[in-house]
Amino acid sequence: MAWSTGLLGAPAGAAPAVHPEISAHDTDAFPPAVRDDELSNIEARTFEVRVARRSGTSHVYLFNDPAAAKPQVGRILLLKRDEDPVLAFRVLRTYPQEKQFIARRVMRYSDHQELSEGDILTAVERLNEVAVSGDSTYT
Repeated sequence: MAWSTGLLGAPAGAAPAVHPEISAHDTDAFPPAVRDDELSNIEARTFEVRVARRSGTSHVYLFNDPAAAKPQVGRILLLKRDEDPVLAFRVLRTYPQEKQFIARRVMRYSDHQELSEGDILTAVERLNEVAVSGDSTYT
């Protein structure tokens, strides 16, 4: 009887190799993606926005920016209502003279599906990320 090899050169039909030194509950075997001493600090600014209009599919919105905060095109804005995240948007275009901007919905939080015209929310825009690791600090 001829042997055929399966994945990783093991004989076909052979049981997969088990490493007794690593158990499924051993958290040291799989380190976290970011260690606690490497967490980053984030610079962000907040400002109020009002929903002016929304598209028929509720994916693209026109926002009034009464504070003239002028979010940067391409940035992600987290919209909150009473400290609870509602929706996240990517800024597509700004209209500084009209104090407005257009943004596309990129993420929903909990059961929030869409915003209504006239809704007032707090926008959080990440400006800069400062990661501290050991003695070096980088942005």
